[in-house]
Amino acid sequence: MTMKHLLKSLVMSLCVCTYTFSQIPSYVPSNGLKGWWSFTGNADDGSGNGNNGTVNGASITSDRFGNFGNAYSFDGSSSNISVNPITDLDNSAEITISVWALITNSNSST
Repeated sequence: MTMKHLLKSLVMSLCVCTYTFSQIPSYVPSNGLKGWWSFTGNADDGSGNGNNGTVNGASITSDRFGNFGNAYSFDGSSSNISVNPITDLDNSAEITISVWALITNSNSST
């Protein structure tokens, strides 16, 4: 597993965060929000926009606080969470993707 593949998997999977909230927390700006995935047992979009993810080979695991069922583990090569293209994104707009990641095995420095 290379760092390049891991980063590609993270970005393509849109792993936004791994919190245990059932609603979008107040510190997450909702103006212009296209998707929010809490990963509390599923990859459903909590923003209300219907951009639910489909889990492909990733397994539920514990989050950074040790809460089981609030994060996903990826194999670094074929597992991912896919989301259909979000059609109303403005290609010229700035976007922010926030990810918490724990890299447990890296065989490359690239």
